[in-house]
Amino acid sequence: MTIADGDQRWRTPEGIAWVAGEGRVALIDTRAVEPLPLLVHEPVASLWPTLADGPATIEQLRVAADEVVEDDSAGFVRAALEMLQDASLVMQVEPE
Repeated sequence: MTIADGDQRWRTPEGIAWVAGEGRVALIDTRAVEPLPLLVHEPVASLWPTLADGPATIEQLRVAADEVVEDDSAGFVRAALEMLQDASLVMQVEPE
């Protein structure tokens, strides 16, 4: 799937628990039968608070990424969202 900008909104699905600290975020998918924690490091971790407060636009996520990504923060956001979506840790929602 190719993620394009525009009016797309992204958020974490129900059942994803998380805690942030020192350049990383620990995630647990409580929907799983035997959930295992997943440790996400910067720069992807920088997106998590915005996603958790979502739904967030690509632009909002790009602004969050600008704090830790030097070049092509928009490309970084698209790649990070694809990775997180493949792991069922984020989902796209309809624009309001």
